Amino acid sequence: MAIYWNQLLTPEDFVKLNQQGELISVPGGWNRLSEHPALGFATYRMKVKLPPQAKGLAIYFPAINSAAKIWINGEKVAENGNATADKKFYKSKLTGIVLAVPPKATDLI
Repeated sequence: MAIYWNQLLTPEDFVKLNQQGELISVPGGWNRLSEHPALGFATYRMKVKLPPQAKGLAIYFPAINSAAKIWINGEKVAENGNATADKKFYKSKLTGIVLAVPPKATDLI
């Protein structure tokens, strides 16, 4: 998984962005696995290749300890709290999220 520290990116940004993120192991917080402080913001990006016969799959995000927006194939499919770089409007929400993988999807980006 790649992390883009101190950046809140959307799928459209990745079309224009010509840089690689910093690789990070998951599960785990960015402060335990890299040189970043515990408080801050970032974009995680993961690409998944599914076998053609995969059907009825879901993705489970256990207890996201921040605000988050989640996109699958360019479409925002979930949001918890208010993810923003502006501390005045940021609001976290500790919750887990389960998302259905789109039918007939072979790649998730």
